[in-house]
Amino acid sequence: MNNISKEIKITIKVKLIIPLQELAIYILKRRKENSVLLDTLNKNPEKVNQTVKRITRGVLRIINPNVRLKQIKFSYYDSVKFIYGSAYFDAKLRGTEKELRKVAGVNKIFQYDWENLNRD
Repeated sequence: MNNISKEIKITIKVKLIIPLQELAIYILKRRKENSVLLDTLNKNPEKVNQTVKRITRGVLRIINPNVRLKQIKFSYYDSVKFIYGSAYFDAKLRGTEKELRKVAGVNKIFQYDWENLNRD
């Protein structure tokens, strides 16, 4: 009998914050007006979600392949000013608490409050 206990996997709801200037690099094919990105976020968020999902999964594979991105959805942007504005995404991550703490929390890729566990 194996005495090593398997850690329980959990799913947590997190925020992913991406500066608008950085998001524009991934979403806009050519040099276009900044307003095109905002129009895409407002009118076609699914296109943005798919692009951000692909990029985020790639980053997670490099940083921590044991954490899975289960869902990501555009929520809102905080400013139309590209210099300091950001886009906010709601996401769900799955993994062990130990692995999730490596990518989610204060000053991590994903924002998460471990004091107020928001598990799914």
